[in-house]
Amino acid sequence: MFVFGYLSPSSSTKGWPVDLIHQTEWAFVTVAVACLILAIAARRRAPEFVCNLIAIFGGAGAGLGLVMPFELAPFFFGLSQEAMIETFVLILVYPIAIFAFFLLFRGIAVAKPPKSPRR
Repeated sequence: MFVFGYLSPSSSTKGWPVDLIHQTEWAFVTVAVACLILAIAARRRAPEFVCNLIAIFGGAGAGLGLVMPFELAPFFFGLSQEAMIETFVLILVYPIAIFAFFLLFRGIAVAKPPKSPRR
């Protein structure tokens, strides 16, 4: 992506690659919020397959949306480019965050109905 950074207009300080990174982050956050709304709406109504799909997409969107700004800190927070070398360790956090959010979304979408008291 950065190989073609020279295509950006010379008057722009950020250029299209950084704009693309920001738009991708917005897409991840939008998918996560949409899946959260769908998970709440699907609770105890939708088949388990649909709930799992919501959890997969929601977990991926939330996990990537949470870690990506910290990994690409120079582009999001204006840090020096050297700080990006230190954030490469966050690549290992992606699968953990995605799996944790998958479990969270699945727990929301596949909520067990409350047990009725026995008489």
